[in-house]
Amino acid sequence: MAATPEDDDAMRARLAALKSSLEARNGGTPAVDNSSVARAGYLAGMSAAWEFVGAIAAGALIGWGLDWLTGKKPWFLILFFVLGMIGGVANVIRVAGPKGQPKNPPKSPPIDRNSRLSGGQAPDKDGRRSASAAPAAPSGAYDDED
Repeated sequence: MAATPEDDDAMRARLAALKSSLEARNGGTPAVDNSSVARAGYLAGMSAAWEFVGAIAAGALIGWGLDWLTGKKPWFLILFFVLGMIGGVANVIRVAGPKGQPKNPPKSPPIDRNSRLSGGQAPDKDGRRSASAAPAAPSGAYDDED
């Protein structure tokens, strides 16, 4: 069953109405083009994959070259292959990690422990309490060990 030009025109009209209602719902901003988002994700994935493969290949080539120079056949190749894998995984984690986060976030300001009622005048507000400084229970206090 082939679509007629009238069906095609009706479908285009419905699509235009849907786009305008979506723009109205989003506050006048057009909907995001999913193809550009998918393309950016694809490119980021390919970048991470090439960095992973490149680090392993570089490590293997360095190890092979050192083996060739020194005559200790598999040892440098194995060592630098493993180092290349570690570097590749670190690169993938770096590329795939969150963007724009500071490495050392600033520390939060100190908490003001003064109550609005004490006005900061209470003598015990600024010092730390220790277990030895806790007041002892008065004699004759309730004791349930009888």
